[in-house]
Amino acid sequence: MFWIWDVAGRSTPWTPGVRGVSPVAPTAPVRPVEPGGPDPWRRALDRQQGPRTRPARVKSAGDLMRAPVFSLTPAHSVAEAWTALQERGLRHLPLVGPQGRVVGIVSDRDLLRLTGGPLAGPPAMGPAELGAQPLRAVMRAPVYTASPDAPLRDVAEVMLDRHIGAMLITDDAGALIGILTRSDILRGLVHEAPLDLWI
Repeated sequence: MFWIWDVAGRSTPWTPGVRGVSPVAPTAPVRPVEPGGPDPWRRALDRQQGPRTRPARVKSAGDLMRAPVFSLTPAHSVAEAWTALQERGLRHLPLVGPQGRVVGIVSDRDLLRLTGGPLAGPPAMGPAELGAQPLRAVMRAPVYTASPDAPLRDVAEVMLDRHIGAMLITDDAGALIGILTRSDILRGLVHEAPLDLWI
């Protein structure tokens, strides 16, 4: 199940459509490894991971989400958010209100656009009042969220269709319990039984 949470902590159930998702253009054929010949990719994987065992099938958002999730409130400042993103190596910061309900989200790109800073290193905050600005003035809201049992394929389609870099995972009351990013889904394709991922 999916919801949209607004800044007042009100939710609206939402059924995603797959409108606007274009098929991927075909790519050039990949040259197969010659039978009986060495497989450099397999050797590299074996060196990195050791003996491979078949992992459990990945089916829902809860199977790949990261938890617990660091969050701030809309009253925190832009400077505090930037510091948290840099110190914790994050790209997305969920914002929560009373009872831990999701009310917004900010990303490193949002803050860089706001401050006009470079893509790497601390942004040029400019006037001190810019860094002191509360996140409620720059956060993205309403926020699309999913439940832990939402099918992973549906979550990926929503993220692609809505240009969302991170899907927040909440319980029925809107309390934040996890986060799932595009990188998490790609990592799942690599490490978590990719042939079973979309079954």
